[in-house]
Amino acid sequence: MISGIDNHYDAQLAEHTDKLDRQDARANELKAFIEDGKDRILGNREFCGLSLSDFGSFYFGDFQEGKAADGLLKFLMDYDPDAPHVMQKLLGLQAFAYSALDSFIEEHRQRIEQAFDQLPAQAA
Repeated sequence: MISGIDNHYDAQLAEHTDKLDRQDARANELKAFIEDGKDRILGNREFCGLSLSDFGSFYFGDFQEGKAADGLLKFLMDYDPDAPHVMQKLLGLQAFAYSALDSFIEEHRQRIEQAFDQLPAQAA
């Protein structure tokens, strides 16, 4: 074997592995940043210029062309605490709202990533 070639390949592999590790670390940090942001929005606090009001407008207007509002309104109008499966319906609406929040975050992903990328610069 030619040791120079092996060293070259080892260096290439180490560089590539380091790059993947940095990408994984960034992805994990961004995921934690977004999860914290969701909590902030649901806690009626601002996140990357986004608010609960912005999410509400998205949920009732844009998400699935306003059908989310129709489902919530129907549930409220038909609500009977003694009816069977009320909790299942409520949990279904909650799951749907969390799905809408994920879509809202994804729609604003570029803005969120820009704010995330500015964090190290602000800390320095």
